[in-house]
Amino acid sequence: GPGAEPRVLELSLVAAHHSLWGEHLWNAARVLGELVDDATVGCRGSAVLELGAGAGLPGLLALLNGASLVVTSDYGTEVDDSLLRPLRANVERVLPLCPPGVSSEVVPYVWGRDVAPLRAPLGAGAPGFDVVLLADCIFNRSEHRRLLWSCRECLAPGGLVWVTFSHHDPAKASLDMEFFRIAEAEMGMVATEHRHLQRQCVDIFVENDGLDEQRGTVYVYTLALRGGCGEAGET
Repeated sequence: GPGAEPRVLELSLVAAHHSLWGEHLWNAARVLGELVDDATVGCRGSAVLELGAGAGLPGLLALLNGASLVVTSDYGTEVDDSLLRPLRANVERVLPLCPPGVSSEVVPYVWGRDVAPLRAPLGAGAPGFDVVLLADCIFNRSEHRRLLWSCRECLAPGGLVWVTFSHHDPAKASLDMEFFRIAEAEMGMVATEHRHLQRQCVDIFVENDGLDEQRGTVYVYTLALRGGCGEAGET
């Protein structure tokens, strides 16, 4: 957190290529992790959910910065838990460094399915998660509606979904941005772009095609439930 002694986090990643690209630590995850660590994303004392977590960097930093509960999740089924193994290892590595009283769960989840396993660690009667973290999830365009539905069903009134992403195929950026159109038009949410938080990075894939700078841009948005106190104007 701000003013804290810097520490180095060692992260486990998927050992081989996975169709959901879990073997990389994407720039969007680094940026979202920085925003958690500098308290731009307020996690202290909050219930936090990270979906499509990969290595889980933003969620791990939420733990280290005093979130009361962090549920980290990625794709997992009875026949494929390859994305969950490194995520569990990372959580186990970080927990001894966390403030006392924090709670953490790693939950396998397929977007669009019953959110009861994600919400179970909250306890009965809890309104939902205060913060939902999505780092580089919207590249999976066929899953936009399922992902958004899961976010909506897990978010507490007044909570925020923090979304960081890059356009890995800049020529199809408009298809990525459908995520936010669907959120507003179909899911009862309000999307806000935070241009002052936008970062320029070097993308993992350098194509030397004149579009690498666009690939390296990490955008930051939030989603709030319409009518909730989490809504904010463009910044």
